[in-house]
Amino acid sequence: MAQLSRFTAADFPTTLAPSETEVAPLKGDQQVPSGLPGKGMAQHPMLYIGEGYNKILLVDKGKITWTYSTGSGWEYDDVWMLSNGNILFTRMQYIAEVTPNKQVVWRYDAPKGTEIHTCQPIASIRYCSF
Repeated sequence: MAQLSRFTAADFPTTLAPSETEVAPLKGDQQVPSGLPGKGMAQHPMLYIGEGYNKILLVDKGKITWTYSTGSGWEYDDVWMLSNGNILFTRMQYIAEVTPNKQVVWRYDAPKGTEIHTCQPIASIRYCSF
């Protein structure tokens, strides 16, 4: 929670970073059923990734406050906000860590013929499974 303000700071990038590739906008054509408990997206801050939509979304107070896009192709499978505010994610063919300013600070490419589907931060060590 303490890191959320880093994603809406005055120097927050509003254009794609050199490490990003745009994807087509997500189309929300599903009606939300009435009578559900809670406040929808405004209930909790969250990181969102969706299979087939290669953009990471950070939602706070019901609004998208930060995105990171890696273009079409391989799907995202896992995403975490680290204690330093960086985002750790998997994208089948690689795992990467980006800063709130969208700089890639760490990346590991899957060995040929393998895929990376999960990641989990443990202290300052990053693990992935194939």
